[in-house]
Amino acid sequence: MWILSTVIMLLILICLAFMNKRRKTNSRMASMGIRLAQYLLMILILLTGTMSVLEAASLGDRFVFVPTKSVSRHWNPDRVPYKPEDVYYQSPSGNRIHAWRIKPNLEPGQKPDCYIIYFHGNSGNLTHHYYYNAWLVKNLNAEVFAVDCSGYGESTGSPTEKRCYADALAGMKEFVKLAGIEPGQVIPMGRSLGGAMAMQLAMDMQKAGTPCRAVVLESTFSSITDMANNAILGGASLVSTKMDTNSKLQKYTGNVLITHGKRDSVVPYVQALKNYKTASGVESRQGKLAFVIHRQDHMDIPDGYAEALRDFFAGKLDGKVNLPRE
Repeated sequence: MWILSTVIMLLILICLAFMNKRRKTNSRMASMGIRLAQYLLMILILLTGTMSVLEAASLGDRFVFVPTKSVSRHWNPDRVPYKPEDVYYQSPSGNRIHAWRIKPNLEPGQKPDCYIIYFHGNSGNLTHHYYYNAWLVKNLNAEVFAVDCSGYGESTGSPTEKRCYADALAGMKEFVKLAGIEPGQVIPMGRSLGGAMAMQLAMDMQKAGTPCRAVVLESTFSSITDMANNAILGGASLVSTKMDTNSKLQKYTGNVLITHGKRDSVVPYVQALKNYKTASGVESRQGKLAFVIHRQDHMDIPDGYAEALRDFFAGKLDGKVNLPRE
């Protein structure tokens, strides 16, 4: 709306300039009137132009967060291998957050091999991503705490970068309490936009002096501004959300696993390379760094990925790893 108004006023301004140039009257009053109208229009254009930028930025951020309230058509709680436990917690964002605690089927006295707090991508909700979470439970003998950030699924409010980070940190604290574990046992893990939240959580834990066991970035971008610029020239000016995972990797010293497909049609593979290069340059790194490369698309699970994750968590994986072709 503001953009259309700006265009219309620009056209009027051009017409007034043409009239002023071609006018046949020597009336000083008429000339002053035209010039006054021009000045007023220029002021309005500047004001509406500013609003156009703000409106465009707001529109751009709507492509970053695409919260889904509806349940997946594939979701059938009566036919799932691991029944999720509903968890609701209050976040500093001011919203009531919904999460699922999904546990493996264990014998009495047995414990999971790892504890993963998982963040999905920019669309869908817990019901759309359950089956991947179940894959993690089955293949890693993991307990998974999957979070729907503000605005997604049953979580209240609307998502912003700051709110999602607050939701993630509060979720980690809730997970630790429920599972009866130490923060150092937690593995933040996320795909795409969820990877940016996992990275921020890992940074928050490092700053608090309670570093996590590892952080896993699946098909994750280097930053939203890089994604925006990749989509359109100067696209960074259209988004206020940054989610700069790359800059955080410059300061993170713990275990990092980056996994990305060369055929990723959503997040360019070069952004994963950028993240790996940045993480490789951290001289104070105390943990392992691995880059698992495969030839699949954004949401695919490649052959050998479960083994790569197990090896990484066991401290056996470092450097670049190419998974076999399917």
